[in-house]
Amino acid sequence: MNSLSELLSKTPQANHASVKNLLRYIEKNPNQFQNLKPALSSLESFVDTVSDIFRLAYLYPNDLGEFKNKSIFELYNFVRSLPYIADPVGLETVSRFLYTRENDFPIRDCDDKTIPILAWAIYNRTPCRAVVCGKGEKPHHIYPEIQISGRWSSADATYSDRCSFGKKLYGENYRKEFYLSDFIKKF
Repeated sequence: MNSLSELLSKTPQANHASVKNLLRYIEKNPNQFQNLKPALSSLESFVDTVSDIFRLAYLYPNDLGEFKNKSIFELYNFVRSLPYIADPVGLETVSRFLYTRENDFPIRDCDDKTIPILAWAIYNRTPCRAVVCGKGEKPHHIYPEIQISGRWSSADATYSDRCSFGKKLYGENYRKEFYLSDFIKKF
């Protein structure tokens, strides 16, 4: 068993279906995770997640594969077509697109779907940002925005049936924008 499997199997969420699915996926694909050095620590702030999102988007543009040089709309439609699968309750995960693009990857939520859009924009030198928002007074969602012809456009690909390029999912009573420049010194 690799260290990620060991770590996950010791979490309080180990019996949740999504954690069990992740453990099965790791078992089927051990080579993908052999060099991963996982660490689970309590999430101090959602800003930690945003930092991880930008780190993975910035450091792993090759995860985009054939989409690196395709249009943002082709990538967006692909990412949107991937099924949404929530994080296990009480556990925050953020995964590289190398993994989340696989059909059988067991966790793929809004933060995971934000990463490839930001990676494409960073790689193609297109202005981008991550928007943390919420219907109420607290944050509960994240999505990317990219600048096209001087205008910011939502590229929220979270749900295949409810998202479309340029449209927000709902009104935002809470909204905070983050840019690569907010985090790049950490990488």
